[in-house]
Amino acid sequence: MTTVEINSSPRHVGHRPDRGFASRSPIHSTVTEILDYFGKCPRCGYPATAAHLAHTYADGTSDSEIIATCGQPCGWQGPATVTRMTHARGRR
Repeated sequence: MTTVEINSSPRHVGHRPDRGFASRSPIHSTVTEILDYFGKCPRCGYPATAAHLAHTYADGTSDSEIIATCGQPCGWQGPATVTRMTHARGRR
């Protein structure tokens, strides 16, 4: 599993084309690759990859989303639902 943490500046409010103007910007984001995602691109049918994005805001609230991306250069990216093919084992 690959996890990337991104610390963002709370002063930066940017425009996201897929969501319009952001009313608030995250101060911390974590991106975790979903290794057992087996979806396909709806445009070209090529296997896609997925990641779980978790965001924390300055007011203490948080949210998350799962985003899938085509493995080919067709450029598709969008929200996804994950049906896990495997189950996590308990830690010992």
